[in-house]
Amino acid sequence: MHCDCGGKTKEKRVGLYHYQDSGLPNVFLADIKMIECEECGTALPVIPSILKMHASIAEAIAMKPAMLTGAEMRFLRKQLGLSAVHWASYMKMDKASVSRLENGHNPIGRQTDALIRLLYFRLLEEKENRHISENIADMIADVEQDSEEFGLRVPAGNPSAYTFVAAKELFSSAALR
Repeated sequence: MHCDCGGKTKEKRVGLYHYQDSGLPNVFLADIKMIECEECGTALPVIPSILKMHASIAEAIAMKPAMLTGAEMRFLRKQLGLSAVHWASYMKMDKASVSRLENGHNPIGRQTDALIRLLYFRLLEEKENRHISENIADMIADVEQDSEEFGLRVPAGNPSAYTFVAAKELFSSAALR
């Protein structure tokens, strides 16, 4: 296999990879295969099933024990395949208000956080025509407003086995690019 630059590529395993292409700052893929160009040094992760990976990341975000960020809100919306206008209509907001939340210009309050999570799970049920058996309401009630910043560790081979880890631990042990 060859890189776009014409250089030869090789495969390697990385214990922890900072998955910035997700659009989220704290997502790390564990035990991931990388393709690296010997000529220019470009390294790209090999994600076996990106759709399953993103579905697991979205579930983890919606279930995390801390308040949502704007980037996480955007990820959930996009995972559902909704435009900002459509999402805003569900939230009873205008598009500009949704944009300010997603871009971090306005903080997400506790009630908005709960609404986003409930809306995400309800729309996911409709989209996939299935019932989600987890006790979502109790999980949302237990979300802590002032908690430690979490990172998400997602095993590349089994994305549904994600875990929350203190973000500082993940950043200190990841192969950052």
